[in-house]
Amino acid sequence: MLAKATIDPGSSQLHQQLLDAGTGMTQYTITYDCDEPTDTQQLFTHLKQRYQATLIAINKGGDLTINPDIDLIVHSGDTIHYIASHRIQSIQWK
Repeated sequence: MLAKATIDPGSSQLHQQLLDAGTGMTQYTITYDCDEPTDTQQLFTHLKQRYQATLIAINKGGDLTINPDIDLIVHSGDTIHYIASHRIQSIQWK
């Protein structure tokens, strides 16, 4: 993180907030448990509009993709990584 902060000023503050579960925006995970597959673009838009959450990565069976392409298909059981001010307890996928 120190090297990143040197290259991109302000990065250390960002990293600190993302790692602090007590305050500000934090990274969370949830399992996509909808029977109907969706693409990353629809999922990103839905999370942002409904929950003010930002999708940052998808984990498909151990294969983590950070900043996935918008046409990546998300299936039931895939893990969604997102940033939000609080953990979303129950997501309405549709």
